[in-house]
Amino acid sequence: MKKFFLTTDFFKKGTSFFIVLLLPFLINAQPDIIWQNSWGGTLDDQAQSSHLTQDGGMILAGFTESNDGNVTGNHGAKDFWVVKVDSNGILEWQRAYGGTADDRANSIIQALDGGYIVAGSTASNDGDVSFNNGSRDFWVLKLDGAGNIVWEQTYGGSNNEDAQSIIQTSEGGYLVAGHSYSSNGDVGANNGIQDYWMVKIDPTGGIQWEKNFGGSAIEYAWAVKQTSDDGYIVVGDSESSDGDVSGNQGGRDFWIVKTDSFGTLEWETNYGGSENDRPKDVLQTNDGGYFVVGNSDSNDGDISNHYDWDDVWLLKLDASGNLEWEKSYGGSFGDFGETIIQTDTGDFIIGSSSQSSDGDVGNNHGNFDCWLFQIDISGTIAWERSYGGSHHDYINAIGLNDDGNLLFGGYSYSDDGEITGNHGASDFISLQLESLLSSPEVSIVPIELYPNPVANSLYIKAGVPVTEIYITNLLGQQVFYKKGADISSINLNSLSKGDYILVASLQEGKKYTQKILKQ
Repeated sequence: MKKFFLTTDFFKKGTSFFIVLLLPFLINAQPDIIWQNSWGGTLDDQAQSSHLTQDGGMILAGFTESNDGNVTGNHGAKDFWVVKVDSNGILEWQRAYGGTADDRANSIIQALDGGYIVAGSTASNDGDVSFNNGSRDFWVLKLDGAGNIVWEQTYGGSNNEDAQSIIQTSEGGYLVAGHSYSSNGDVGANNGIQDYWMVKIDPTGGIQWEKNFGGSAIEYAWAVKQTSDDGYIVVGDSESSDGDVSGNQGGRDFWIVKTDSFGTLEWETNYGGSENDRPKDVLQTNDGGYFVVGNSDSNDGDISNHYDWDDVWLLKLDASGNLEWEKSYGGSFGDFGETIIQTDTGDFIIGSSSQSSDGDVGNNHGNFDCWLFQIDISGTIAWERSYGGSHHDYINAIGLNDDGNLLFGGYSYSDDGEITGNHGASDFISLQLESLLSSPEVSIVPIELYPNPVANSLYIKAGVPVTEIYITNLLGQQVFYKKGADISSINLNSLSKGDYILVASLQEGKKYTQKILKQ
C-alpha cells in the first residue's frame, strides 16, 4: 500500500498563509473481506492459534467441546482440535486429539518437513495421551501433513503446566514456552508459585534442556521467538519483584526475558503501571530491537496517553531491552493486543480484539470485534478496521500470503454482520482480506495548517471538526496530546526545535498525518 507524504521541504520559511494539503496519509483505506468461514459444532470450539501454510492455506488449532457439525472423533470433555483449510478457506481436514479429560491446544506452526507441531496442555492420561506427570502437563504433538500423529509427548511435574507457544528452532528442534507450578518431574527448581518454563526438545520430542524463570509470586509466559543470535526472547506477565524479576510497578507487568541458545539468562526487564499489564506477542525488528504488544489497564508508570479500561499497548525496545518508546491504542472500552507482524514494505500490522467504537477504533459491530490496524516504524496508524458481528469475535494470529492478502484466524460467537455460518456457541473462524499491495484512491481534503514551520501556535482548519491531535518526535515518542470537540489551534511553545509528526483525528473517523517543523 503506497503512502503519500508532504515533507517540510514543501514549505518555505516564514510562510504564514493557509496551505491546502492533499491527503497525506489515507487511514480509512482498509482491506475488505474476500472470504470468511466458520467451523465447529453445537458446543464451544475456540481457535487459540493459526498459521499460514506453505500451500497458501491456513492451519488452526484450539479446543473443541463438540462432536457434531464439522467436529468428529471427540474423546471427551475438551480436545485439541486442528483444522486445515485451503487458500479459498475450504475445509480440507480436521482432527480431534486427546483423552477423557480436558486437552487444550494453544499454539501451532507448520514444521519445515511440511507437517505440523502443536502445543498446549492436557489433564488426560488415556486416548491419544500416553502419559501424564500429574494434574496438567505440557502436551506436544508432531503431525504429518494430513494430521496423523507422528509422535506425542507430555512434559511436566505433579502440579499444573500450560504450554502457550512453540517454535521450530534453527537446528531443527523445537522450543516450548509456558508456565509451571511444579518443581519436580521434568521441571527444575521453581522460584515461587508459578514460573515461566522453557523446554528445548529435539526433532523427536526428547528434552535437551529446560529452564525456569520467575520470582516468589506468579508469572505467565505467553510467547517465545528465536532471535537473530540464535537465542530466545520470552514475553509474559509477572507479579514478582524478586528472584529473576528486577522490579514490579504494581499488579501484573510486562516481563521480557532474553536468553542465549542454551536458555541462560542474558537480560530481563519489566514495564507497566499500577494496574494489570499483559503482553501477548513479540517481534524482533530490523534494528535488532523488539516490538512487544499486549494490553494495559494502567494510566501511570511507563504508560502514557491511556484511553480507558484496557488499551492495546505497544513497546519498542532496543536490542538490550531498553524502552525507546511506547504507545497506547484503543478507545473507551476494552482493547486487547494479540499479535504483530511485519509487512514487506517495513510497516507493521497489529491484530487485537476491541469493544470500542471511538478513539483509534472507527467502528464496532457489537461486543468484541477483531480489530486490525497498520502502523509505521514510529507507531503512527496508517489504517484500521474492525471485523465481526453482534456477539464476541476474537483474533489470535495474522499473516500475509504471497499475493499480499491478509489472513487472520480466531473464534466467534456471532452469526451476523461479517461473520456467518456459526454452528452453535463459539466457532473457529478465518478471514482473507484483499491485498495490501494495491494502492488506495487518493482524495483531496481541505485541511489547513499554518504557519508551518511554527514557532508557538499552530492553527488547524478542516471541513469537519478535528477531535483529537497528537504529536510524536521522529523516534515515535509522544510529546503532545489534545482532545476536544473541534480543535482549531494548539500551542507548541513547550516543544524543542526540530521535526515532528502530527496526527489529526476528524469527527468522521478519518485520521491524517503531517510532518511539522518547530522553530
